[in-house]
Amino acid sequence: MSTLVDYYDYGHEYMGWADWKGPGWYFWEETGAHCNGPYESETKAREGMKKYARGLDRSYASASDHIRAKLELCLAMFDFSRVEKVMNCLDWHWAGCNGVPNRDEIEREAYGLLKGAYEGNTTLGCGGFQASFHEDGDSPYFVLRFVVTESDSCLS
Repeated sequence: MSTLVDYYDYGHEYMGWADWKGPGWYFWEETGAHCNGPYESETKAREGMKKYARGLDRSYASASDHIRAKLELCLAMFDFSRVEKVMNCLDWHWAGCNGVPNRDEIEREAYGLLKGAYEGNTTLGCGGFQASFHEDGDSPYFVLRFVVTESDSCLS
């Protein structure tokens, strides 16, 4: 279980605290190596800590058939041939691949990211892919994207 929860308001950016993102409530994960935050209140930080702990207990190997079917559906609906065309057109190489990855390597990467997103109850990205798992009541779902470019104007 995570340890916690404390309010930090200044100075940590100067102490080399890589997880510092501004004033607010933070909780430390169980190893003490990383913290999560900031949250606007202690209550929200504790909720975040509980959600984080639930995610750590999750394993795709023990996932329900319903979750596995959702992941397989997400993969089946994804246009991997289009990704392969874009990667070839852009001569997009991945580390560990000899040249542009082939379709099997692309699909394997997407599968691994979706599986990891489920296990971590989070969003993961690598090699242009962005994979996420969302728990929406009784209808959990996966999202898989291939992102060539993106922009954000958020300054906070």
